[in-house]
Amino acid sequence: MDTALELRIKRDKGETISPSEIDRLLARSRLVRRLIAVEPDRGLPLVWRLLALSQIPFAERLIYTQTLADRALRELGTPSGFTLSGSATDLLVCYNAMLATALIRLGQHRAPAVSAAIGWILKHQSFARGRKTAWDGVGIQKYGGCLKATPCYIGVVKSLRALLEYRRKQRDPHLDLRIDEGIEYVLGHHLFKRRHDGAPIVPHILEVSFPESYNLSLVELLELADQAESLGDERVRPALAHAQSLRCPDGTWKATYAYSAKGFVPFDRPGNSALWAGSILKRICAKAQ
Repeated sequence: MDTALELRIKRDKGETISPSEIDRLLARSRLVRRLIAVEPDRGLPLVWRLLALSQIPFAERLIYTQTLADRALRELGTPSGFTLSGSATDLLVCYNAMLATALIRLGQHRAPAVSAAIGWILKHQSFARGRKTAWDGVGIQKYGGCLKATPCYIGVVKSLRALLEYRRKQRDPHLDLRIDEGIEYVLGHHLFKRRHDGAPIVPHILEVSFPESYNLSLVELLELADQAESLGDERVRPALAHAQSLRCPDGTWKATYAYSAKGFVPFDRPGNSALWAGSILKRICAKAQ
């Protein structure tokens, strides 16, 4: 087991971890060494690297992480939110939300660019069908489905994750209302189903993979339900049942998918034991019983 995963498991169990042990486990991690070996260029590789680091507890202690976070805030942050180009009009729902999520986890929730990203979600992200938005950035218009009558489901989930992470740092009644609205929308889909035929909403949504990427995964959806304290909702049961159906006889899981993109580093390789995803699924399935 990689020492970064060991650190994650200790954190998730609520164990007390001394600063010296944190630094020791981070320093010994092969995964951490791989992630910090090369500094990505701007844009998407920077997003993927920060998302990956944000899944490793206390990764914000690393100088490398601090450098990347500063770059993202400086190069990709705008008064409207995060964009891959640094131009406010190019904001895309999913990438704004993913970068905000990563930076919040890494302790940057007070940064003006993060506040702007959350503000954009609160003001413009639709969690319902047939709702118009006042956002007129040309970036979204290029890609069609982000904020149309039926909002992009990927954007919905990514935006909810950002709001939930932000709520851990700062409480706000308006935040609670928007989260409740979004969670109800996702639960209405049983996390992964199209309403009209019950089929998976998007490709790879029922895959076992980690960390999060542009594509949604079973792990990400169940983490969302857990963080929203919705595991007991009957509409989560199909996703939990699917997770259990993928469990190996020895109680573990195998990774079934890995996103492929420049700068993206999968923690679990397809066909191999899903140590990272499996540790999360095991905890969530046990909690849901």
